[in-house]
Amino acid sequence: MRSMSNMRVVATTYRFLAAALLTGGLALVAPHAQAAEVIPSMGMTRTPESGDETRISYGVAVRSNIAPMLAAEIGIGYRKDLLFSGTVESTQWPVTASLWAKPMPMMYVGGGAGWYNTTLHYPNTPLLASAT
Repeated sequence: MRSMSNMRVVATTYRFLAAALLTGGLALVAPHAQAAEVIPSMGMTRTPESGDETRISYGVAVRSNIAPMLAAEIGIGYRKDLLFSGTVESTQWPVTASLWAKPMPMMYVGGGAGWYNTTLHYPNTPLLASAT
């Protein structure tokens, strides 16, 4: 009986060691979760002819690492201005995309492209109510 009990203990020990090695190996090989950064923005602008009136623009961007030293960012914004003493309303929706190379934590180089959609709205003219 002792030999049968001893064989069960050895088999159980081998199963435990195999499960521990498999779990440890999977933990080492499993990909690390990559968190994305959500970056809100708010800007205040004033045109020379607006006096003390300040307009606020809003935006949000999402940035994430796509390689160990490379990050990508996509952003969208919103801005509305009154031009020519309120006769023209300008609405802008910039959409931008950027790549950031980060060789060291405190040093980066970036570049990107954007699509800047601008709509001009003429509130007091029925024929040309708006143009993009």
